[in-house]
Amino acid sequence: MVGIGCTRLECNMQAQSLYNLIKGECLLSYHTVMMKPSDNVAVALSNIPKGAELTVTCQDRTFPVLLLEPIEFGHKFAVTPIEAGGDILKYGEVIGAATRDIQAGEHVHVHNLEGKRGRGDQHAAI
Repeated sequence: MVGIGCTRLECNMQAQSLYNLIKGECLLSYHTVMMKPSDNVAVALSNIPKGAELTVTCQDRTFPVLLLEPIEFGHKFAVTPIEAGGDILKYGEVIGAATRDIQAGEHVHVHNLEGKRGRGDQHAAI
């Protein structure tokens, strides 16, 4: 596995590659983006199949991730386990809370994430 990252200003737009070397052939390459090392999700920049082994690198942090399900282009996956009720961080911002425990490598979307932004029912608590 080879992870390739490039840093620009404060953001780390990380180009992630996975190489499966079998008999000297490069079979697969996947790309992801993770902007802040505090994030607990990354975004797929292409469709990535279940079982893909990724090394997601953001600035000085590296996350080995085995995808537990297929991830479509533009969708998020957890790079670390997230406990039920825990904040989901993307691009250095809290975008929601986990509605259940989420394992590293799991798809993060509306089925296991509750948004925290623009919620009129939570306005008084802010």
